[in-house]
Amino acid sequence: MFHCHVAYGLLLWGHASGVDDILRLQKRAVRLMTFSDRLAHCKPIFARLGILTVHSHYILACTLFVIDNIQDFRPRAAIHDHLTRQRNLLDVPRVRLARSQKSYNLMAIKIFNKLPNSIKNLNRNQTIKRLVPLLKSKAYYSLEEFFEDSLG
Repeated sequence: MFHCHVAYGLLLWGHASGVDDILRLQKRAVRLMTFSDRLAHCKPIFARLGILTVHSHYILACTLFVIDNIQDFRPRAAIHDHLTRQRNLLDVPRVRLARSQKSYNLMAIKIFNKLPNSIKNLNRNQTIKRLVPLLKSKAYYSLEEFFEDSLG
């Protein structure tokens, strides 16, 4: 019941500041489900139960958005012919406003670029099979935590 409310429209509001309130509610619900102490650390509980945190679910939604609309994004290799290390990444369009920088379009590109090539080069179903267990085991509490993590 809780998951369907969190997942609804997550792509549009998953980068907003209020998502931390949802994470707190999600942690409280997980503690109640497992009869854990109210101050218990929840990352191991999320990993043990195989539940995606709201941030992990947003990462998955953004990744699937890019995979479903990959034809709308431009790889850096299409910009120039130089053989650079980052030629396989998607180009992040330049925007002026901070609000635009945090929009789901740009966040989806940044999240997709952060993923290892072994996941990016798969189709939708294979990506879900490889990415979901990774996100369940990591149980990210923020997008910054995802971007700072070395995924391999």
